[in-house]
Amino acid sequence: MELKYRRLTQEELQEMEKEFIDFLVINGISSDEWLVLKEQNNEKVEKIIDLFSEAVLETVYRKVSYLEHVSAREVLVFHASSASIQLVGLSAKKEHIDFTTLSRSRWQNKDFVNSVQVLFSQKEYVKQREVELFELVENGAQVTDGNLFKQLSLLYASTLT
Repeated sequence: MELKYRRLTQEELQEMEKEFIDFLVINGISSDEWLVLKEQNNEKVEKIIDLFSEAVLETVYRKVSYLEHVSAREVLVFHASSASIQLVGLSAKKEHIDFTTLSRSRWQNKDFVNSVQVLFSQKEYVKQREVELFELVENGAQVTDGNLFKQLSLLYASTLT
């Protein structure tokens, strides 16, 4: 079975022990059957853990609306709607700008606009929405509350006109 997402780590599985037990019960596997499977059929155990991991991550990414990725030279913030994803980004024009060390209040200041290139874009998903969000996270983005996306959208929207 090829995974859309990834297998949960051992730590994540331990944190979700109750949910995993519920998953087993829903799928008709009792605790005694699980113990026998673990001893006698490692391949089936691996498949069950993969299925659980997929179900958990699918649920998680369905709930994600905002992501951000901050690197030394760029700030990329995303709003993921059901049909498309919007990007608001800042790219440093000057060598001395490092977004990872610069105060957020500084780069959220309208006077900062001359120091950055402002990026706005929107695209429809090429893959399943949740898979694209997962790939962004795997490439360093973090799930957020959307405040930064909203602030930068309002602050820099006038640079497009």
